[in-house]
Amino acid sequence: MPFNMPWRNPLLEICFLSAIALLCMIDCCNGAPTGAVMGIDFGTDNCVVAIARRKGVDIVSNEASQRSTPSIVSFGASERFIGERGSSQRMMNLKNTVSEPKRLLGRKLHDGEELQDFTIKLEEENEEVVSRVSLCGHDRTFTPTQLVSMILGNLKKIAQADHGSEVIDCAIGVPVYFTEKQRTALREAASIAGLKSLRLINDNTATALAYGITKTDLPEDNPRHVVFLDL
Repeated sequence: MPFNMPWRNPLLEICFLSAIALLCMIDCCNGAPTGAVMGIDFGTDNCVVAIARRKGVDIVSNEASQRSTPSIVSFGASERFIGERGSSQRMMNLKNTVSEPKRLLGRKLHDGEELQDFTIKLEEENEEVVSRVSLCGHDRTFTPTQLVSMILGNLKKIAQADHGSEVIDCAIGVPVYFTEKQRTALREAASIAGLKSLRLINDNTATALAYGITKTDLPEDNPRHVVFLDL
């Protein structure tokens, strides 16, 4: 039987992120983590963070009391604006705002139509796409890894504000089609952000685990085959 995950369902969203975060805790079982573990649904448009701790798993709200945070970095005259603050700057500063940097990870400048709709200036350095922006009155280039690290660093701050102490360990959900190059770039971005990426988990795998968590009525003596579709 097919099962399509309704992502706007809060319960299933929690279970999806729970699957990501709980896998971290399984990885740490030989040396149990002393603090909380972040589960990150790193989406193209938005990111969602959950924290797994002894009392359970909670989805964390950002400074605007939203459960999802835009995947945006905007460069202003004197500072960077990330997440919600970046989203508010976007329309006023399109040429210096990078949205959806996830799509740039592991890409080259001439990778077809995938990079044609970006509003910022894209160039290529060392066989990697970079974004050219103006920051503090100077032209700067940033790699996708650097941009993603800024977003992950912001998510870390959001998690720590909710938890009340430092959060380092995390697991990140990634598309099943991500190449090893893209996965390596994401791990590097997490490291730059001060996060210890215990595991990258394919979105489809997390969806299957979430299904198992929510479906408590599955028969034990009559196995059921379930298909998970990423549409």
